[in-house]
Amino acid sequence: MNSELLGQTWDQLAGKHHEVIQSFYDRLFQYHPHYQVLFSESLDRQREKMLDTIAFIARISDETEVTHPKMVKLGERHNQFQLTVEDLERFKTVFIEILSEYCGKNWTQDHYQAWMDVFDQRVIPKMSEGLKSKKPPLEQELKTISDRISIRNQLFGTVTQIKPRVYEGEVI
Repeated sequence: MNSELLGQTWDQLAGKHHEVIQSFYDRLFQYHPHYQVLFSESLDRQREKMLDTIAFIARISDETEVTHPKMVKLGERHNQFQLTVEDLERFKTVFIEILSEYCGKNWTQDHYQAWMDVFDQRVIPKMSEGLKSKKPPLEQELKTISDRISIRNQLFGTVTQIKPRVYEGEVI
């Protein structure tokens, strides 16, 4: 997998990211109208989430200790929709089609292969893992945590190390 090409592709589309994501959803619903019912929440909010996820993938797809758990959690959040690997494959196909159109003459077979690889090696396998999980949805998990922790609570401990990452850090 050529993670450098992922970042280059995404950088090339700077200033058009929102448009790319909008085009993706338009095309997804055109090819697969039955997916529209899955988007009961604001589509604007969903587009922002997808934009963040794609930027995340384009930037740090090689950092598997970060990307793998995040993709599994993404799958867990989607298991309530009873998605399958076939659904994820449809997403990939439409997304790569849109990317190629926006990149135009700068899109090469190498770019195509890099995006296919990241979906086939990182995104789809790990999201599939999450889709099979029996964990409660994230919202339920957060509610459970927030029921136990409030602004009045104090969490005791000593920070011994902070491992910075591109998007997320780890506090030890």
